[in-house]
Amino acid sequence: MIRAGLLFDTPHSIIRQKLRVSEDQIKYAECHRPTPQKQRGRLGKVKLRTPQRRKVDEWLQASPSHKFVPWRRVPNLDVSGFFQAEYRDSELG
Repeated sequence: MIRAGLLFDTPHSIIRQKLRVSEDQIKYAECHRPTPQKQRGRLGKVKLRTPQRRKVDEWLQASPSHKFVPWRRVPNLDVSGFFQAEYRDSELG
């Protein structure tokens, strides 16, 4: 509502009176965007690239029971650095 009043060049005194807001709130509405934006620096790196994602997708679709396997039990699908764990249950016998 504050921004709408500012768009029509309504004096601050009328905006303060009608909307019961402070001068600081009006100044904040003038200087800032109406909705918060993502902070691009905090997004981080992508864990899996497209070819690696396809390998994981193929493995998941190979059997309906694969969707219940925990991440630490997913076999090595040649995705360097992400899936290091192999089936240790099969090695133990």
